[in-house]
Amino acid sequence: MVEGFEDAKLNDLVSRAIAHNHDLRIATANLKEARALRRLTRFDLLPTVQANAGYANSLLSKAAAPPGTPRAAREIEFYDASFDATWELDLFDASAGPCKPPTHNLPRRKPRCWTCS
Repeated sequence: MVEGFEDAKLNDLVSRAIAHNHDLRIATANLKEARALRRLTRFDLLPTVQANAGYANSLLSKAAAPPGTPRAAREIEFYDASFDATWELDLFDASAGPCKPPTHNLPRRKPRCWTCS
């Protein structure tokens, strides 16, 4: 800030200008939104991965088991694991459509220095 001038009124004006600069807030919000959308479009290039795991321990009742079956033989442990990876095939080149954010022709601007101007 400009506190080097030791002027209370100037410090107050600068603080109020920064707090009420809606254009800068809107521009920052738009930039964050564009970056988030860009990140989401890159996720379409990767597969969707799902993994599952499970465990079950059950005991067969004496009535359901053959007579004389010991408890250890009636205990059943079941382990289950699965893995899926899916890709979306882009047969009609939808990724090159109008929804793809253009990055090759964005203008490069030098950031403004508010304290230098």
